Amino acid sequence: MLNQRITAANEVADLLFAAERSSDAAIIASAKLAAGLLEARLKLNLAACVGHEVIEGVAANLAEQVAGRRHLVDAHARLADVQQAIGLRTLAFGGAGDKAVPAPTGVGGLTLVRAAA
Repeated sequence: MLNQRITAANEVADLLFAAERSSDAAIIASAKLAAGLLEARLKLNLAACVGHEVIEGVAANLAEQVAGRRHLVDAHARLADVQQAIGLRTLAFGGAGDKAVPAPTGVGGLTLVRAAA
């Protein structure tokens, strides 16, 4: 039963990390689109009112994507509670997947680590 829980936790972790990467990629794409629209306007020397509704729409989309990212971050934190509830201790390590190895001291002198089952 423990092996099944570990396997399931690892599968969920992989899915979570993929969702987080996809969310970040979507935010980056929307930010690049917003920048590209504004750069095109400047390059073409168009009035600020030209396409303004488009910029507003892209900016609103970007804001909603960032809010959605917050939900993923919250889910990530809550999954740590689930991990404990099903009897899996947290294993802390750095430098896996798309994460860089943290410096010996991070924010406020704390070492930054990634938790996984």
